[in-house]
Amino acid sequence: MKKILLASIVFGLFLCASSFNLYASEEKPIGEDLSQLIDIAKKENPDLKSLQSKVAAMEARIVQEKSLDDPTFKIELEDLNKNSFNISPSRSMLTKYTISQMFPFFGKLKLKGEMASAEAKASAEESKDRELEITAMVKSMYYELYFVTQSILITSGLKDLVSEMEKIASVKYQTGRVSQQDIIKAQVELSMFANELITLNSEKRIVKAKLNTILNRPPDALLSEPKRIKKDKIELKLEDLTEKAIKQNPMLRAALYEIEANQAGYKLAKKTYLPDFMIGYAPIQRGREYSAYDLMFGFNIPIWIGKNQGKIKEAFAKLESARSKLASLKNSIKYEIEQGIIKIDTASRIIDLYKTSLVPQAELSFKSAIVGYETGKVDFLSLLETERVLKDTKIKYIKAVTDYQIRVAELERFVGEEFK
Repeated sequence: MKKILLASIVFGLFLCASSFNLYASEEKPIGEDLSQLIDIAKKENPDLKSLQSKVAAMEARIVQEKSLDDPTFKIELEDLNKNSFNISPSRSMLTKYTISQMFPFFGKLKLKGEMASAEAKASAEESKDRELEITAMVKSMYYELYFVTQSILITSGLKDLVSEMEKIASVKYQTGRVSQQDIIKAQVELSMFANELITLNSEKRIVKAKLNTILNRPPDALLSEPKRIKKDKIELKLEDLTEKAIKQNPMLRAALYEIEANQAGYKLAKKTYLPDFMIGYAPIQRGREYSAYDLMFGFNIPIWIGKNQGKIKEAFAKLESARSKLASLKNSIKYEIEQGIIKIDTASRIIDLYKTSLVPQAELSFKSAIVGYETGKVDFLSLLETERVLKDTKIKYIKAVTDYQIRVAELERFVGEEFK
């Protein structure tokens, strides 16, 4: 019986382990899918979480600002017996229970609520802008990682070719057709490749660490390299993008809400000359009976003109500052959009140039140089030079492709939407 029980336990553990391994093998590694990285950043980035908490805190302020202050309650015991320490209401000749409430002048609470609401909306737009910025950062790091990864593949592939060239040079040297210099040059070139690969792998680790930091993961957390990126080009029109940005850019919308908040603040400041009111009710107890009550009415007297004028001037200055900030932001965003379109157009032209002319020409030149070297028509130095041109050309082509996507991601942030 014990053996059967033990066998069942072992079999159960084996099934659990097999299920876990099956699940783990089916789980998609993080890093290959850009949208997955963006979703993780939106959920886990600590800066974004901080801003979202700030928005929640400011939204909770709205109901506070629109509400009355707490009423006050007061008990007064009069004509107590000086020879007794008993302060019970039944021992005093007269006890007064006062409850009072302050009421701000009509409209003040409403304006305070409007201020708090506009400030909360401005904070929410700032959070959206930070989300767009983080999305652009994730995309940029993703494309940078793609560039470094492809650079390593290109360099490694050409290193293998140079290694084959070294073997060809060794064969030709043994037959006396070339000098030993060709072998030495190939070995030097291989050493340079090794150095470049060390540098590129270091850059890859740095980019991964930056991307992990944005995702709120340990810098050395496992991250897969992207296998491919989208290379589709998009049509961009300055007028359309500028119009969209004016309507939906979060920082512009935040500036508009800031103006709205300061307008309410300015109106509120002008009401400082108007008094707030107090209403109170006080039943009076004589001995053990309630014999009468008092009604109270009071208000503050805003006589300090200098202080009140200062509040109004301060509120007006804040309003003017917010208006100037909006105008400055509009000019800045228009500039960023125009600059972004120019950079994207430049990157697009460079991509076309490399794709249709430079890369095919470099590949053809290198193949021709290899054939020429094998037949003795091209020297080894010229062969190495065509190899270097091919490597630089391919890497610059990949750089142009990733630059294009990075510029698009940066422009998306200023427009306030992701381009399809």
